Amino acid sequence: MVRYIFLALGHLFIVLGVIGLFLPIFPTTPFLIAALWCYGKSSEKLRQKLLAHPKLGPPLRDWTERHIIRRKTKLLAVVVLLISLAVSVVLLTSIVYEVLLTVLYIGVAVFILTRRSE
Repeated sequence: MVRYIFLALGHLFIVLGVIGLFLPIFPTTPFLIAALWCYGKSSEKLRQKLLAHPKLGPPLRDWTERHIIRRKTKLLAVVVLLISLAVSVVLLTSIVYEVLLTVLYIGVAVFILTRRSE
């Protein structure tokens, strides 16, 4: 039963990661890393398939094997965070949400920028 729960979560994280490819305010990589972990607990075949993906596989392998984020990926992530933050600040009407979102985005940016690069 636990295996099927991890399998379902892996699928859910893949769907959320794919949504993140199209929505700049929605992250992709954390969901794919979570999917990879869930597949590791439920289906080695799906885990290997995700790692072998031509576009998504290399950054996932970088993270799982060496715990690095490529410089180009870091730059892109921080730029997308800044754009998302700017759009959110314009669209949000509550200063509380704006402050919380700003703190969250700064935390994510700091995490990304402090990871090792190749």
